[in-house]
Amino acid sequence: MRKNFILIIFCILFLSSIIFAQGTTNDPYTAQQPDQITLEELFLGLQNIPIEYFEQMIIASNNHDALMMIVSILSQNNDPQSISMLIRLIDPNYVQMVNGTVINDWWDVKVEAIIALGKMKAKDAVPVLIKILQTSNDPIVKAYAAMALGQIGDKSAVDALLIQIQIVMASWKSDNLPLLYGLIVGLGDLGDPKAIPILLQISQGPYPAFIRQVAVASLKKVSTSK
Repeated sequence: MRKNFILIIFCILFLSSIIFAQGTTNDPYTAQQPDQITLEELFLGLQNIPIEYFEQMIIASNNHDALMMIVSILSQNNDPQSISMLIRLIDPNYVQMVNGTVINDWWDVKVEAIIALGKMKAKDAVPVLIKILQTSNDPIVKAYAAMALGQIGDKSAVDALLIQIQIVMASWKSDNLPLLYGLIVGLGDLGDPKAIPILLQISQGPYPAFIRQVAVASLKKVSTSK
């Protein structure tokens, strides 16, 4: 009986020491793998998660909500590392497939990351945004890429936008309205005179009224751009 009592006391002390050690750790993530960080922890604003965890989560994650939360947190920064990770999220080269199925290519995640990069005026994102224009099959993603390029203001993107707008006009269909809108806005923000002829053509063409109005607004921007 005495022996059993001593054993019980020992077990209690041992478990208490483990709990105490866990409760006094300074970094709650040192013992966790990236895929063990919960959405609740992200949502509750625990933004002191080491940024290298985000990088590993971006590489490994097939969780839509986790990636959206990561984009939301990274969007609040404007530092090279956050920009680099946002670029990685939109880069077509990092699309992953398992058994022939894409597991990490959500259009809305890409759109949110693209919007953030545009607001940050992230020039490092220009090559990948141009690649999206050239290779993506999603007109919504391409539209936001065009507008982000306009916000960033790098004139090296003008030719890519002009090529895309010519393709859209040559095989016009209503499904491409968002893309046409994004390209017109992007060209207006870039302010390059090379866009004037095609914007003028759209403003007078057989397109919906709001598209013609946006083309006129972009023409005004280009004409007043320095």
